[in-house]
Amino acid sequence: MAIFIYIIAFKPAGYFISSGIFVFVLVVLFSSFEKLLQKAVISVAIVVIAYVMFQQLFGVRLPTLWG
Repeated sequence: MAIFIYIIAFKPAGYFISSGIFVFVLVVLFSSFEKLLQKAVISVAIVVIAYVMFQQLFGVRLPTLWG
């Protein structure tokens, strides 16, 4: 279900918002509900690293809210 929502939200919400929420939800689902702030920071780091990889290494432009 989370993947379906992620796919639908990807284009209108942009990469950062949809991927950040998706990664955070997956991290929380596959671990405990403790240390949510730490998990949120890790999720943001994963999303930023993936963004840089897609932009710089693969040359793929991902949708963002700002254009």
